[in-house]
Amino acid sequence: MAKPQSALVGSLVLNRFLIERRIGSGGFGTVYEAWDGRLERPVAVKAIESASSQGSDRVLREAQAAARLNHPGIVTLYEMGEEDGNALLVTELVDGSTLADLNRDGTLSDREVGEIGADLCEALDHAHTRAVVHRDIKPENVLVTEEGEPHAKLMDFGVARLTDAAALTAPGDV
Repeated sequence: MAKPQSALVGSLVLNRFLIERRIGSGGFGTVYEAWDGRLERPVAVKAIESASSQGSDRVLREAQAAARLNHPGIVTLYEMGEEDGNALLVTELVDGSTLADLNRDGTLSDREVGEIGADLCEALDHAHTRAVVHRDIKPENVLVTEEGEPHAKLMDFGVARLTDAAALTAPGDV
């Protein structure tokens, strides 16, 4: 049985990452801010219940998709593991807000929106040339950095398709 994701705060996962606080959650998991004790840096840890084999397949596919990519406009995957019934994806921690939050607040200028769009196009071009199709582009999956000029970083490759691998979903699945 999976350890409740709410109980992860304060725990050490994968013998290395100290979960400090919950950042947010979505349909497939919960994201935490954590401390990497070995490399002494902040990271993000996405915990996904992996009780079913289909859930495990999806997490592996997300990790494989993200691992193919090395681009400043895509959140970097550092590690993947499983513990207490949760699949764990460890990524860079991006200091920023989602595009959805910024849109709701109305804080971006037209110029900044255009620059974010250009950043996303470059990130998607990088992914597509490496046979990765994201398939879930939405404001909630775009982080905008808060340092200096805003830059977009694409995250959450949970439903990505690797065009050179077998599909996990059937045509018509939602």
